[in-house]
Amino acid sequence: MPGELGYLSSLQVALNLSYNNLSGTIPLELGKLSLLEVLLLNNNHLNGEIPTTFESLLSLVEFNFSYNNLTGPLPAMKLFKNMTSCSFTGNPFYKGNPFLQVPLPKSCSPAGWKPETSIDMETFK
Repeated sequence: MPGELGYLSSLQVALNLSYNNLSGTIPLELGKLSLLEVLLLNNNHLNGEIPTTFESLLSLVEFNFSYNNLTGPLPAMKLFKNMTSCSFTGNPFYKGNPFLQVPLPKSCSPAGWKPETSIDMETFK
């Protein structure tokens, strides 16, 4: 996936790269799309971690990272409190990820996933 996509800084509504057979890691530069509201990267062959630069995507209300090969922890994204829809289904990074023990909105919880503990969302404001 080309990092140059992150230079589309005036992109305000949606970036849909689903079902594009993309491979490699998610570029750090996508975290520069601070006005973006919807990011769809599902059903590709992306691997690695979700970049910590995504902490800056405060306008994001919907994302779908499902059915890739993403691993590692999620960045401590304050944006989860604003989510209307999000999905991580079909990625191996759920197991052992303490951040995913945060009570995510129901729209963000993968089917059948139940947290063992929870953390107050005030931590992420």
